[in-house]
Amino acid sequence: MPALAQVKSEETPPRAQVLAALRARLLEGGLELPLLPQIASEVMALAGNPSAEAARLSALIHRDPALAGKVLRMANSAASAARMPVVSLQQAVARLGMVSVSELAFAASVQGGVFTVRGHEALLRGLWRHALASASYAREIARGRRNNVEGAYLCGLLHTVGKPLVLRFAVKCAEERALALSPADLGGLLEELHVPFGMVLGESWKLPRTALAAIAFHQEPARAPAFRTEAVVTALASALGTHALASAVRGGPEEDALRALPHAAELNLYPEDLDALFAAAEKVRAAVDSLTV
Repeated sequence: MPALAQVKSEETPPRAQVLAALRARLLEGGLELPLLPQIASEVMALAGNPSAEAARLSALIHRDPALAGKVLRMANSAASAARMPVVSLQQAVARLGMVSVSELAFAASVQGGVFTVRGHEALLRGLWRHALASASYAREIARGRRNNVEGAYLCGLLHTVGKPLVLRFAVKCAEERALALSPADLGGLLEELHVPFGMVLGESWKLPRTALAAIAFHQEPARAPAFRTEAVVTALASALGTHALASAVRGGPEEDALRALPHAAELNLYPEDLDALFAAAEKVRAAVDSLTV
């Protein structure tokens, strides 16, 4: 019997073996999930407090010298048009605003906690850049609709947070079983499993329900039983982010396809609204470049 099981295992493609193993881990609930960095959690709470002060945000970020240095580098990239460099966190808040610096700190902290799998830096860099582009577009859409900009940014940033998590577990699972996964295998696993893994992580992090809805329904926002607007905004932002990063050339069939998406119609976006979003592609790419340091 064991010999027969071994033969079956050898006949099963590596991707199918890893997929079955990861699904079993999900059902068992025995995943060792990365914790939301403490500073990211506190920054998220502080960003939602309208009476919070710049000095308090600066002090919070200063607790992690490496994070503080990264936020300053990001702030200088984001404020590159200014003549004088940003030399302190309080100056960064004064130059960019509380919301922007909070977003920088949260993003930098999450990237270091989740988007790290040795040997797969190029793939993770692409996932991170798409997350940032989606977050930027979600903020633009929300601002145009006079919605909660901060909440939209969080939804865009984390809607595919399950992908680096799946990558981490898939690589570990393959190594334990001495299996070789091709890039296509990994890509398929990420697409198939990132939503349930993202939900497990989001619930573990106690993310806002809007962010959980974006994770669960960004692929099919019409199925969202609540916070459908947030899911629709995230879906459109994700599509726009993909387009903006794929090509620096405006116009063409890609934009025609995006105009036909039901997400735009559901949000009551007019042709001129979409024109403005397409025109923002260069600004979004610049923002992504400034945050990919």
